[in-house]
Amino acid sequence: MRHPGGAFYSATDADSEGEEGRYFLWTPAQIDAVLGAKDGALIRSVYGVRPGGNFEGRTILNLSQSLEAEALARKVEPAAFAVRARSALDKLDTARRKRTPPLLDDKIITAWNGLMVSALARAGYHLGEPTWTTAATRAATWLLAHMRGKDGQLLRIARGDKARIPGVLDDYAFLIAGLLDLFETTGESRWFAAALNLQRIQDQHFLDAAGGGYFSTAADATPLLARAKPDYDGARPCGNSVSAMNLVRLAALTGDEAWARRARQTLSAFAGRLQRAPHAMSEALVAVE
Repeated sequence: MRHPGGAFYSATDADSEGEEGRYFLWTPAQIDAVLGAKDGALIRSVYGVRPGGNFEGRTILNLSQSLEAEALARKVEPAAFAVRARSALDKLDTARRKRTPPLLDDKIITAWNGLMVSALARAGYHLGEPTWTTAATRAATWLLAHMRGKDGQLLRIARGDKARIPGVLDDYAFLIAGLLDLFETTGESRWFAAALNLQRIQDQHFLDAAGGGYFSTAADATPLLARAKPDYDGARPCGNSVSAMNLVRLAALTGDEAWARRARQTLSAFAGRLQRAPHAMSEALVAVE
């Protein structure tokens, strides 16, 4: 689901050739047809491929223990066993690429990519996986290069390298959070500078100066009957909750009390909501804490 430049596409279908998961599933006969009887039996044993499967008559390959443990159970040298297993999986991958793949929704959405940058940067740091930090870096680099208009404001959606539609609050909030995570992971000041710049743009175009918090659309966007101010953390957190946390982090990182005041103003704007239904803004409670 990754664009060649490093950003991430929005979705893939679950179905191909009219069946859910067909592209990814295997039967014992299909394994043996690609690998032959000897290597086929090994891979079927290691990855749990059995008649009847584990999903609608076929099998999702799954490793119940490490390859090293599998090798030791068979009393063979682990490194050689891992090479043999990897070679077999490469052959299966080559065969699978000849199947009809699921449809791909290749839209690149700034907000969703911001969440990906956060996830990859934080996982890369905490789990010591530099490849994930690199993936976060590539995605953030692409977004900053391609998802901005001439005035520096974010754009929301791209296909290929062509972006369009003005960004909304979620695009700013989620990408700023991702950039702060990437800064804390790598220590590279360019990510902090980019986050700070985007926060200033967000404040300029989305801030409710009178009531606190942020509107979902920019002041210079197409006029609506009412400018919503999102206040619900569902499957994805809302832009105001993430913005409150971004402001808290900026205050801590810069020592600038102005960011702390804005964080308090943002949270105060939703004080009634937080008191009546705190579960509705669980992400905002993290900023409160």
